[in-house]
Amino acid sequence: YAPTGVYMNGVDSAISETPASISISDSAQGTISAWFKTTTTDPVIFIKDNGGSPSVIDLSVDSGNRISFLARDTTQNILVMRSSNAYDFLDGNWHHVVLSYDLSDPTQARSHMYVDGVADKNITTWVSGQVVDLTDPTGDWAIAKQGTTFYEVSVADLWFDTGTYLDLSIPANLNKFIDGGEPVFLGASGGVPTGAPPEFFFSGDISTWHTNKGTGGGFTENGEITTVSSPAYRNYIWQQLGNTFDPAGTGESSLAVLSTNEVAAYYDNNGTGSLSKVVFDGTDWSQVGNTLSAGGNNAKIAAFDHSTVVIGGTLRVFRFNGTDWVQVGNDYAAGRSRVAKLSNNMIAASTANSLAAYSWDGTDFSLVGNARGILDLGRGTIAALNENTVVGISETNGLQAYQFDGTDWLDLGNNLAVPFGRVGGTALDETTIAVKGDSTDLTVYSFNGTDWSSLGTPLNTAGSEVGMSKLDGNTIVMSNTNTTMRALGFAYCSAPLRAPGSMIYNADNQVMQYCDGENWQAMGPVPGDGAGGCSNPTRAEGSMIFNKDITVMQYCEGDEWIGIGKLHDCTETYVSPSPGDICVDGSIYAGLSPDGNVPMYTTLADAPSTLTWNDGSANYIDTAMPNCGTGTSCQTGEANSLILVGLRGTGSPAPYAAAEYCDALSAHDKNDWYLPAVEELAVLFANKNRNNLNGTFNETGDNYWSSSEQNSDDARRKRFDSGGVSSLSKNTSAIVRCVRK
Repeated sequence: YAPTGVYMNGVDSAISETPASISISDSAQGTISAWFKTTTTDPVIFIKDNGGSPSVIDLSVDSGNRISFLARDTTQNILVMRSSNAYDFLDGNWHHVVLSYDLSDPTQARSHMYVDGVADKNITTWVSGQVVDLTDPTGDWAIAKQGTTFYEVSVADLWFDTGTYLDLSIPANLNKFIDGGEPVFLGASGGVPTGAPPEFFFSGDISTWHTNKGTGGGFTENGEITTVSSPAYRNYIWQQLGNTFDPAGTGESSLAVLSTNEVAAYYDNNGTGSLSKVVFDGTDWSQVGNTLSAGGNNAKIAAFDHSTVVIGGTLRVFRFNGTDWVQVGNDYAAGRSRVAKLSNNMIAASTANSLAAYSWDGTDFSLVGNARGILDLGRGTIAALNENTVVGISETNGLQAYQFDGTDWLDLGNNLAVPFGRVGGTALDETTIAVKGDSTDLTVYSFNGTDWSSLGTPLNTAGSEVGMSKLDGNTIVMSNTNTTMRALGFAYCSAPLRAPGSMIYNADNQVMQYCDGENWQAMGPVPGDGAGGCSNPTRAEGSMIFNKDITVMQYCEGDEWIGIGKLHDCTETYVSPSPGDICVDGSIYAGLSPDGNVPMYTTLADAPSTLTWNDGSANYIDTAMPNCGTGTSCQTGEANSLILVGLRGTGSPAPYAAAEYCDALSAHDKNDWYLPAVEELAVLFANKNRNNLNGTFNETGDNYWSSSEQNSDDARRKRFDSGGVSSLSKNTSAIVRCVRK
């Protein structure tokens, strides 16, 4: 999970709201969590001031580089909690704090603070029996601002529940906010940790990050907040994945990812150039199809899509047809060897000291706007952060971002002067790049719109003139002048070594597993106990399928299909039921309703007595329901029943007795039963002799009512001896069996 990080510049950007717009109550309890990073001393992260000093709520870094939290009632500080240790919060990396308190406890035992996942609490003030004055009508609630003072700080996933105490000493509670040092998804509205949204939660896309997703009320963006790298990228630990590979070609390399495991590899071959496609299975690389001699001295490549690349220098586009690379469209003599994709029909291309944009119409390139001079790249390259932002990665001048306004390229932010030597790089997201030079280690850099900062732990790896591209969010592929390719992940699982999101079948334990970035997590019961393979459909152990009938992924654990990530409503396990199986709640799984092809359930018996379709009178009307045969009511039992029950109180021929009975039924802890449509009755008939459905229906020739209307006088009925379907007068009594979905 990679939450959005936002940057407040300390000059005019912040998030705030007046107390009048906040709906909140005073409380003795609270839990607060936030990711933050800063390069300045003493920043305020989250505050409720009172129009002066001190504040009602104040989460900040104090002058001693400790996390500080204070809370106040109407007259005094009633809680002051700090970390015991000082931290290097000025290191430019993301840090996390989560704390909780319950001032009704005189012993202070119900108070906790964790910094970067480690317990660290020092309480200097604790006045039990008091409540925090959260409804103070003066001052503002704010992030990165107190009064007229702004603070430079970056924040992600700020969460504050003002009326809830969580015992963070319980690992399961702590792991709701930080797990293994990494961010945890708190829900779109922050409801995951407690089951309900907190009063304050700031998260999500940059365009709406400032809007409070909690229940306390809206906030206003002051100035402009900007995106920074996610806390998910705060601790890069690089690890090679699988084996190295030497594709065809020599000389300077350039790589372009076509999909998450397919790469186009280009080597200049001292000017002759070779282009090939290679694929990665998680362990080994292999070439697909033939190598193309493409020419182009010191040229770089970029991928337009999963099968198409553009080669720099004289701009040329090639598409892979499964066997060969075939040129598409015409050459364009741009004389710019470095290329980066901006969009599906736009590239940036540069010489060592000039940058330009080109559009592609499927046949020809055209210059867009004006070219401009840039910092000399030397033996460097360019990488695109987004559709209008390119980073120059220079051999001697480091990093410089440029933004295209449709006509001109403009400097964006400050230059990071790092002498990389001959260098390659690739964007990991819109604010983060990985860079490797022959004078530097593989390093990740984050851009906040103004300045660059390094993240995580660099990796010392051999190679110069590095070709580099991103395989997915956690994995890059690199190649050097010796043509050796390798995949590198910054988070990974071992035994076997795979990148986050990878899936394997563990044959030893007969369970499908996925890599969460650190550990292999089971996707079903451990261990499995089957053997011989699965049926319906027939597949070998370890196979995966998507079961469209119940909309769930499944894997074969030996002799049965196990659902992944979704417990079946009937079995409350990952195992799907068969028609006639009794569910955990005591109802019976009947099969799939033709209304949406979703699971349908029925009761153990018919209604205790026969019922008429209408009120038993001859006052017939054609309801608003589409007639079966010309409309949809042959299948839509739930919708049919809603129409009939909705006529309650309108006079004869309402109430509609059969539909009313099912609507009022409370059975097996459920109250959403309805009278089935005629085609839903057909499902019951088809499965009537299976498992626990066997013997529960009347098979003597009597009729079962459906909710499907035929015309003003009649509705559809079905017999469970022959399966016959016909019309029956609405005032006739028939058997009723209710269903639900």
